[in-house]
Amino acid sequence: MISGPPKILIVDDEVKMCRILAEILESGGYAVKSVHNGNNALSHLQSDIADLVLLDIKLPDIDGIEVLKEIKVISPRSR
Repeated sequence: MISGPPKILIVDDEVKMCRILAEILESGGYAVKSVHNGNNALSHLQSDIADLVLLDIKLPDIDGIEVLKEIKVISPRSR
């Protein structure tokens, strides 16, 4: 059972894109967190699993596909 609004994690190195997406999603009632690289995304997901991750493929530190593989390890029930 979900308590509170659904959580969305935005992972994109373009700060402006994160801000725009966050504003739109927050106005729709979602709890939004933005990070700007793959390592920060994985660190965040270690302690707070998101209901949805919007993930850029080209990140400055780790390829988005690799981040996705690690997300599946952190939360194997996520698909």
